[in-house]
Amino acid sequence: MQQQYGSKTASVNGLDTANCQKMMRLEYRPMEKPHLAQTKATLERIHQRLEAVGMSAQGASKAAGLSPDGIRNIERNVARGLDHGIKVTTLSKLAPVLQTTVAWLTEGAGPETPPRSIDAKLELLPQEDADELFEAFEIMVNKRLERRSSGGE
Repeated sequence: MQQQYGSKTASVNGLDTANCQKMMRLEYRPMEKPHLAQTKATLERIHQRLEAVGMSAQGASKAAGLSPDGIRNIERNVARGLDHGIKVTTLSKLAPVLQTTVAWLTEGAGPETPPRSIDAKLELLPQEDADELFEAFEIMVNKRLERRSSGGE
């Protein structure tokens, strides 16, 4: 192993390291950043769900409690080749609005539209409406239980 200090090149294991670094940089620059590919795939799935639920990017961003430009900012970063990724908190806010899961948005894993629980559906409504429906449902369940216990069913 031969090294020369103060010089622009150093020979290590028979390779000129300075030239290797330059070659690696030239080869690396056109390559896509690792997280950018994942972000692009996630953004494609977001667009797929936007179309499926009939919402605009701005409408979904607002409904998720993000800034109106939330999805558009992700689109801009991807278009510019910036490797910022998408925060899990952002995806966890978008997933219910897009009627899907964070796992499906990030990895395409599991069903695109999972079975919806009553609680998940109520979360999509304004609190006042959700409370009213919850109370009505609770009354219906209690009546059904009363009938069963009295032998009516």
